[in-house]
Amino acid sequence: AVSMASPWNILRCLHLWKAKGREWGYDLFTAATLRIANLQLGCEPGDLEGLLNVLANNGFPEWLDGTIDLERPDAWEIYFRETVDNTLAFLIKANTIAVSLYIVFFLGASVTGRSGSRSPIRSFLGSGLLLFRTYGIGIAIGWLAINKIRSSPWGQNISAGRTLMRPFPVVKDVMRDDPSVSKGPTTVPLRTDVLVGTRLASKTIGVYSRWHDFHPGNRKFMEDISAFGGKFFRSLQLSFPILAGTMVQGAMQDIQKDSGRFLQQDYRTGDWRLMSQSEALEYIRMKFFLGTNTVEAVIKDEIDFLIGDYRFGFARLTAMSKISQTRLQALEKLLITTHHSEEVSTSKRRLASLSITASKRKSQLETAADSITKPSCKRVLEEHKASTNLFEDSNKELPELRPLAEVNWHCTDSEDEEGDQIPATLLSIFDDGHAQIALYGEWAYEFGDEPVIEVPMNELTPRIQPVEGLRVSGNYRRLGEWFGGKIHNVRPSGRISILYDDGDFENETELERYIVE
Repeated sequence: AVSMASPWNILRCLHLWKAKGREWGYDLFTAATLRIANLQLGCEPGDLEGLLNVLANNGFPEWLDGTIDLERPDAWEIYFRETVDNTLAFLIKANTIAVSLYIVFFLGASVTGRSGSRSPIRSFLGSGLLLFRTYGIGIAIGWLAINKIRSSPWGQNISAGRTLMRPFPVVKDVMRDDPSVSKGPTTVPLRTDVLVGTRLASKTIGVYSRWHDFHPGNRKFMEDISAFGGKFFRSLQLSFPILAGTMVQGAMQDIQKDSGRFLQQDYRTGDWRLMSQSEALEYIRMKFFLGTNTVEAVIKDEIDFLIGDYRFGFARLTAMSKISQTRLQALEKLLITTHHSEEVSTSKRRLASLSITASKRKSQLETAADSITKPSCKRVLEEHKASTNLFEDSNKELPELRPLAEVNWHCTDSEDEEGDQIPATLLSIFDDGHAQIALYGEWAYEFGDEPVIEVPMNELTPRIQPVEGLRVSGNYRRLGEWFGGKIHNVRPSGRISILYDDGDFENETELERYIVE
């Protein structure tokens, strides 16, 4: 689109210009502050140190920095607020001193007669006029601009706390037993996984609502949907339901053969949860039923946008938002059925009956919503263990390493600790038995100026991705001692919470401080 081409995309992000009929989307300031407010990736308290290093390298004076407390959850907010206050105070003080010196200089010149042929009064008035031109015009323009911004809908929303309030609801403030969210264990997404996102369903962010479509696993999955979904699958489902079921199973196996999984994002926390086999099959069947660029797909998108508005919009903390989400989910279930012809007829009869009375409609929608059942986290974890040989007999051969696989590098030449297990991504495999890997975390620049190094293949082992409920060994508080425990929760950043066997609990444990057993 023209509005997303340079330089128009920059003007749009700065809220200076947009194409007619387009949404503004989030401007850069709002997007950054929303990420900070919600402690998203890159804006967690510990990540503030990275920003400080960038500022220091660019010559930002340290004496203007606000309080730096990486242990506090509001570290970013405190730092920015105090840094802005310090900078404003410095500018006011510097300009006050400059104006004072200017006035003293010209008063002295007037008294001593060094102002030339001009009278002292004229010299003083001329100096005042110069000060007015220097500061008065700038202050007037700034005052008008600020008032114009404050009176705009954007400024009013910020002043009222509607725009920069926490964008995603706190779990305790919303439904804990939301039937639309999988109850599977939390985990970390991989390139080969299919991601079912729930936080990008909004028209206000423009094309970013399609962000997950470009994820490698989603792109591969959508190739089958584009080729066989829509009218073809619906006709096949009505005429040959067994063949349609085989197609669904084949699509799932196509993802699993590359160690891919189906993950759903919990909109309340942002965590990615492992979908059960039945949930994944139902999702695949629905995507085949909808197809791409069909009326049914458009209806599904519109319902998702409405649900997103009630989850993250201005009314998200109201009782109406919770009720509306339930009703919309039930309506979606009735409108977009993915089963054989008998169920299609049943759905049509249900839809026809909705027009009889409002009370009957409410009863049917509530019944449909209550009929959605989700498997427990423990059951999904058992399915996950049964589907991979990494959790079975340790004598079995580990899967062959391929480029872009997550690995552990058994570093034997580390100066600090012999035998460190360093997390990395495998980039390339060479014929001489070496491989190129990309390090991350605190190890990224430990072995050179670049995070990409070459190591022997025999020092690499597959890195088992963390899944809630699996056993791990953790380096407790970086003390150098490793203790056994279970994963209590997995964050999208790869950090986990560990409940150790001795009862201790550790939160936000980094990648390099735990190994899945």
